Amino acid sequence: MSGICGIVNLDGRPAELELLQAMAARMSHRGPDGIRHWAEGPVAFAHAALHTTPESLHEVQPLTSPSGLLCLTFDGRIDNREELKSEMEAKSASLRDDTDAELVLRAYELWGEDCAAKLLGDFAFAIWDASRQHLYCARDILGLKPSYYFHDGKIFLFASELAQILEDRTISREINEGMVGEFLSMRVTNREETLYSVIYRLPPAHFLVVGPKKFRKKRYWDVDLQKQLHYGKPEEYSDQFFEIFREAVRCRMRSIGPVGAELSGGLDSSSVAVMAQWLLREGAVPAQRFETFSDVFPGLGCDETPYIREVVGMWGFPSNRILPKVDCRKFAEEVRRHKYLPTDPTGLFSEDRTEMQARQGFHVVLTGWGGDDWIAGDEYPHADLLRSLEIGARFQQVRSDRARLGLVKSCRHFLNRGVLPLLPGSVRAGLRQIRSLTGRGSIAWIPLEFATRIHLRERFDVMYQGRKFRTDRQKARYWYLANGWTTFACELAVCRTCGVAKGVAACSTDTPVCASHNAGKRAERSCGMVARAGLKPRRAPKGYF
Repeated sequence: MSGICGIVNLDGRPAELELLQAMAARMSHRGPDGIRHWAEGPVAFAHAALHTTPESLHEVQPLTSPSGLLCLTFDGRIDNREELKSEMEAKSASLRDDTDAELVLRAYELWGEDCAAKLLGDFAFAIWDASRQHLYCARDILGLKPSYYFHDGKIFLFASELAQILEDRTISREINEGMVGEFLSMRVTNREETLYSVIYRLPPAHFLVVGPKKFRKKRYWDVDLQKQLHYGKPEEYSDQFFEIFREAVRCRMRSIGPVGAELSGGLDSSSVAVMAQWLLREGAVPAQRFETFSDVFPGLGCDETPYIREVVGMWGFPSNRILPKVDCRKFAEEVRRHKYLPTDPTGLFSEDRTEMQARQGFHVVLTGWGGDDWIAGDEYPHADLLRSLEIGARFQQVRSDRARLGLVKSCRHFLNRGVLPLLPGSVRAGLRQIRSLTGRGSIAWIPLEFATRIHLRERFDVMYQGRKFRTDRQKARYWYLANGWTTFACELAVCRTCGVAKGVAACSTDTPVCASHNAGKRAERSCGMVARAGLKPRRAPKGYF
């Protein structure tokens, strides 16, 4: 979508406009509709605009309040617009226009630091509050919009992309070995650290307040691990999911031009594309051009053309099929561009796809990214079935595993996923220690001395600290929400799309942030993930998440 960056000199020095301009130039690919600057004393903001919604055509950012005491730079999309307007009208607040930026700025005026908890959508923004002499930054609950920062007590820099922060040549490039270890292990848990020791990201579902002698972060949303959904009939679970999913796709089709969808052979992207076409046929969204884009690999086992053809044939939307060109030199180009790790190999194909999308005028492209992670099955049923004494279901799972994995692997799987989780914590800790001493508990390609030095094992457990899970499956589902790999992948997806093809904004439809759109209740805010996991037969094990 768009891009933001800013400087706050906490020692009162005037903001360095040359640095701001360099940071803004670094994100020029995010702003085909113009880049604007704002500066006042020690504070300076920049905004790179990419108009995707009808309301964004009227946005002028950075945006100041009528009093001149507040200034906002905002990247994102707000979905609960009507709900916010109603609450603001109840407080006798007047809006100058219908833009998302105005809604966010007025939300801060009315609710202060609690404003982020009022917003539904994908966003990252910063507000300078001159009356309080502090900066307020916030990020959406899944981190679909990136937000990086540097803070040393004298200066605070924030930006949509890490490379913008590094435009300040005085910032150390020292490598963060802890994150190197996490990436090498392919099990990234930390959502705040980056590969650079002094550059951080604002974690999803957090806000940050920074000023002279002031620095405070706070989580404003989390999953309610104790909340469960219970319906009288199995079909009621699927009915609720359908309504949530329908609303999520509808919100993301609020576009000024044609909407595209990336379509593979999977259920996630197929469901998104079909729902978008359904909404268009219903007239639930404004009539607009809709097409799908697919990578195809004729003659190879990974080719999903037959499945793509089935979906396209049934629903009749235009289908663009791309024969990707593989060039591994793009990895090096991507590292030079973003000053960070490259994407996975399949990301190399996206450049051909996004270039086609840009040429054909698609400003918004839907993806099914993350859909499988959120609602697919997992490998953690055994312990939960044993705890709940669901013996019949337990034997069914054993037969299924044996047919899928074979006898030896299924037995090993049962021991790891069924027996070990039931052992007392002290016993499990002892087994981990034994495996560590023998080297079997380490990751083969990571030297044990290095893993020990960076406390790699302890880093893996951080995301679960202070949380009590009812079941192992609940813990597994929480992983998809809270792991650092998901956050990193979101950031790379946005950087890669915007960096390659100007004017294309990737919009993911897998976020549960739309869960409360229909109900309009704050109590439903934590319902998105729970509702999806609630899509289960009524006879599921007790406590299933």
